[in-house]
Amino acid sequence: MENRNNARTAQRVLIAFVILIIAWGAELVFFYNKIDDVKETCAAMAQKEAETAERLKEMERIAAYNKNYIDQLLKNREFLEMEARSRLGVAVPGEVVIREENSERREPTGR
Repeated sequence: MENRNNARTAQRVLIAFVILIIAWGAELVFFYNKIDDVKETCAAMAQKEAETAERLKEMERIAAYNKNYIDQLLKNREFLEMEARSRLGVAVPGEVVIREENSERREPTGR
């Protein structure tokens, strides 16, 4: 009878061990899928970060151009006069301003 109990106990331990291995395998599959999802998310975030860094560089370049342009307007009277004439059509008294038709307005290029 004791052999029979030992055999049943051994079977129960074996069954518990098999169940444990199956559960562990399922857990591994689940977590590997989660790891893949996290890797994809990280890759997407890295791409977005690179794009944002590129946009930041462009904005910094434009800001530097605008700062330089404003400094020139404030410090250089000849530059201010030239810009007022070309962009706004300002003239001194007695001067005639001639404009081309279909002339396009100049936009700062940041150069």
